[in-house]
Amino acid sequence: MMTNIPVVKLGIIAVSRDCFPIQLSKTRRANIMKAYKGDLYECPVTVDNEKDMLEAVCEV
Repeated sequence: MMTNIPVVKLGIIAVSRDCFPIQLSKTRRANIMKAYKGDLYECPVTVDNEKDMLEAVCEV
């Protein structure tokens, strides 16, 4: 019997937009990684603009 269930992994991408400091986004992402007790992929790209968004999508 064949099952049609996709394998899904959770991940986190930090986003910094408008006047939100990029370092604060990175710190929050790191704190979530420390606190989360499961398997979570940490995207190293912090999204600040459209170019970063495309890079993050390629990364994950």
